This record gives sequence, C-alpha cells and structure tokens, in this order.
Amino acid sequence: MGIRFDKNFELKTINITEKEKNPPLIFHTLLENAFLYQDLSEKDTILLSKKETAIALEFSFQTKGKILKAGLYNAAKTGVGGKYIKTLLENAYPNKWQFESSKSKDGWKSVITIFRTSTLQLSR
Repeated sequence: MGIRFDKNFELKTINITEKEKNPPLIFHTLLENAFLYQDLSEKDTILLSKKETAIALEFSFQTKGKILKAGLYNAAKTGVGGKYIKTLLENAYPNKWQFESSKSKDGWKSVITIFRTSTLQLSR
C-alpha cells in the first residue's frame, strides 16, 4: 500500500499462516478501502484473525482510525468494494459464506464467515 497510498502500516495476524487458504483478493480490497475511507496513521495497526469452529471459518479484519467519508456504512454493504467482495465470495464458496461490515468502537470491522455446508437460508 506504500506505493498507491504513500502509507505504511503494521499488519498483525492471529491464527493465520503463510499457507492459509483464504478468500481470494478480499483482504486486499478491505485493506485498500481502509486507506481510502479512514485516516490511518503509521502507528495504527490492522488486525487480521481467523477463528475455526466445527461449522465454519471466520476471518475478522479490523482497522482503527477516524472514518473520513460519510455514508461508509452503506457503502460497505452496497458500494463497489462490498459488491466485489460478495461476488468473490460467491464465486469461491457458492452459498457457503456470510459478509458483515460495520463501524466499530475505534474504526471498522469486517467479518467473513465461510461455512462448511450451504447457507442458502442466510440473507446476504
């Protein structure tokens, strides 16, 4: 992100390995949106974590920083980035995913859940 946004950041991971199979290009999109829509400083940390249960894998992407643009909450659900993430998830994990993205206490949090069985009953 240093080339595109002229910013550096620290990415902390929890339960993520180098060989981790994760949703393709999704974390790059979330990271790019963090720099576009938040005032992140070099002291801010971005946290990517994974939790595994018997029914699903849950990836959490959390940023800290002031939100710069009004309407970001709606954009996460219906904007280009949100639609792109949903399309990638559907292509990679048909009917087996859930995407939630919302403002948190200190910034923004997105949670991607990949279920081991179909989630046709879940709303998108």
